[in-house]
Amino acid sequence: MNTVMILAVAAGFVVTAMASYADVGSAVRRIEARLVLPVALLSAAASAVVVRTQSTAFAAADLVWVAATVACLTWAASKARRSALVVATGIWAVPAILEGVNPQNLWSTAVVCGVPFGLAIALRVAPRRQRLVQLAGAPLVAFSPFYLPTSLPTRVPSALGVVGAVILVVSATKYLKTSTRKRVVGVAFLGILVTVGVSAFGVLAAFGSRTSAQQAVEKLQAGLSSAQSLDGASASESLSQAAEGIETAGASLRGPFTYPAHAIPILGRNLQAVTELADTVVGLAKSGSSLALIADVGQLRPINGSVNLEAMEQIRSGAAGLRGPLESFQAVEQRVRVDPWVAGALQSRLRAIQPDLTKANSNLVAVEKALAVLPDMLGASGPRRYLVLIGNPAEARGSGGVIGNYAEITAVDGRLSLTRFGRNAELQTGGLPLTRRFLDAPSDFIARYAAFGAGSVWSNINMSPQFSSVGMAAANHYPQSGGRKVDGVISVDPVALQAAIALTSPITVAGWDQPLDGSNTAEVLMHLAYVEKGGSSPERLALLATVAQASWAQLTSSALPGPQQLGQTMGPIVRDRHLQMWMRNTAEQQYIESISAAGLLPEGSGLVLNNASANKIEWFLDTAGALTQTAESDVVTFTLTNRAPSSGLPDYVIGNQVTDVQLSKGGSRLFVSFYSSQLPLKVLQDGVEMSIYPEKEAGREVVGAWVNINSGQTTKLEFVMAKSSQKLEPWILPKIRP
Repeated sequence: MNTVMILAVAAGFVVTAMASYADVGSAVRRIEARLVLPVALLSAAASAVVVRTQSTAFAAADLVWVAATVACLTWAASKARRSALVVATGIWAVPAILEGVNPQNLWSTAVVCGVPFGLAIALRVAPRRQRLVQLAGAPLVAFSPFYLPTSLPTRVPSALGVVGAVILVVSATKYLKTSTRKRVVGVAFLGILVTVGVSAFGVLAAFGSRTSAQQAVEKLQAGLSSAQSLDGASASESLSQAAEGIETAGASLRGPFTYPAHAIPILGRNLQAVTELADTVVGLAKSGSSLALIADVGQLRPINGSVNLEAMEQIRSGAAGLRGPLESFQAVEQRVRVDPWVAGALQSRLRAIQPDLTKANSNLVAVEKALAVLPDMLGASGPRRYLVLIGNPAEARGSGGVIGNYAEITAVDGRLSLTRFGRNAELQTGGLPLTRRFLDAPSDFIARYAAFGAGSVWSNINMSPQFSSVGMAAANHYPQSGGRKVDGVISVDPVALQAAIALTSPITVAGWDQPLDGSNTAEVLMHLAYVEKGGSSPERLALLATVAQASWAQLTSSALPGPQQLGQTMGPIVRDRHLQMWMRNTAEQQYIESISAAGLLPEGSGLVLNNASANKIEWFLDTAGALTQTAESDVVTFTLTNRAPSSGLPDYVIGNQVTDVQLSKGGSRLFVSFYSSQLPLKVLQDGVEMSIYPEKEAGREVVGAWVNINSGQTTKLEFVMAKSSQKLEPWILPKIRP
């Protein structure tokens, strides 16, 4: 039992016991008899200020019912036998005891439920009976049922409140004269008869509209499901039928004979819930045309390199038209679903459509976010230019792979065109002399990567795993290298090209015997072409350019799938960072981040690999990460296995250009960086402590180290961390193979 509750019961007991000892005489008892009615009326008036309840559809009706109940209970509490008073107040104290007293209403619950219980006990055991004391405590007893805990199921305290009230009233009526008791019973019977009659009309109307309402809810659920499946026609039809059914149900609940039932406790609350839902469902269902527009996102499928901006504007208008009705319905639905007075059957129906409603709102939010930025990104308000970096993760870089080719894409009025294409060597030699170029990027990027030549060597500009920094650096460096100012940077690799080819049809390219499709393109471009054509041969150099240009030609000359299928195909590619984007415009960058296409650092602790051998040996690298937690520390472990052979492949693949250490063919030299929220206590390679370089990047602590792995060997890197509540789930970048 809560301490405050104990104190409240004790206070009621002590004060009442002391007052009960006073022998005030018969004169005071006569005064007490005359005060019963005024006290009851004063209690009723006070209830308008003290009690807050909404059991009917009308605030005025709530006040009348509460005032009448308080007046009746005040009279009953002043007249009831003391044993009945103990039982009734004890019943009302039980929910407060079980709940431990609601912290939000700690003192009010304790005083109103605890003090009357103590009062009743004192009056029961005191040696002298004192009716005046009982009358003084009667208003507090009358308010007790209205302060029962709200955290318990409402039907439980409500039932206990009714039981206690019946006990008091029955006990009090035994003191009435026979003639008075008959009049009271007659008035009560008449009131009950009127209440039952009014309620009957409401119940009959509710049952009469039940079938229409249930069918309408089912149609609403079907409409929302159709919208999720992007079936605009079915969504519109189902929602129109839902509107008709709900309007039919609502009309019967607003009839002249039904309307008074809204003033009946509990019944009125349920009728109000149904009518409010009817109004909002009608508004939502009548917006079926808007929902159909949103569901028909197939209009946005790219055809011959163009996106229909007019269709995009129509969908945006549809989304705007649906936002208000959907929010209104959600507000009412949420209120009704948690309303303790509403029937469980209606609430279960609403819970059934909750997943579809949540999904519909999520889809609407996604559409609104996309359409706020996509038109401008596609050149609706003026030409847009984007720099495309094409990398190869077989020679690892933090944001993917070494850049082999670049392209420039221009967007005008929804049409995309390839306006420039070339090798990274062109950027290296074009534009300003290297000595006049400068690195314009975030300060932490410059601090870490300027020493690696990121400001002058394009093959090292994407060493950072934070693509927002890489994109900014590349965009600002491109004009210095002979390019034009661009509005964004896009990074793709052979895995992304393979996914793009899978959306259209296989590509046949000169110099390669087999067609390239959605299953072999990445392996050919990342490994087989180097083996069969030689790393620096003109045929191999031309292959990546040919495939990139051919895939672009197919993408811009075909009718691609709609956004849903595009998302299903390209979603995993984006999540694994084979396709990354950066936008100069802040709002557009925020949208890119919201769809996880910005290539930001993952949460947790991770290892980033950068090839330092100038070979294509990461194709043979297997990686794994694990987290071991002990009482003293957390250890993040990464296992790197070099499967490369020591012979039999071109030097371009397994050779190396390392000069400062002895490294045989097939050996791998990596610059590894460990990112986490805290610096490691120590770093071990195969059990031997390593020298590390503590730095900061992208808001994380980072340590760098050089790691050599000979052909066929496995090395284990252990980062010993102090115990922390921060996430330490291990990850490894870049994602090398599909």
